[in-house]
Amino acid sequence: MLSFVIDLKRKKYLAVIDQIIYKEISD
Repeated sequence: MLSFVIDLKRKKYLAVIDQIIYKEISD
């Protein structure tokens, strides 16, 4: 159960990083 929560947080964290990188590239 704990690993499931950690995995969700990791995916959310990576998604945020992807958005930031995408914005940097778009500019």
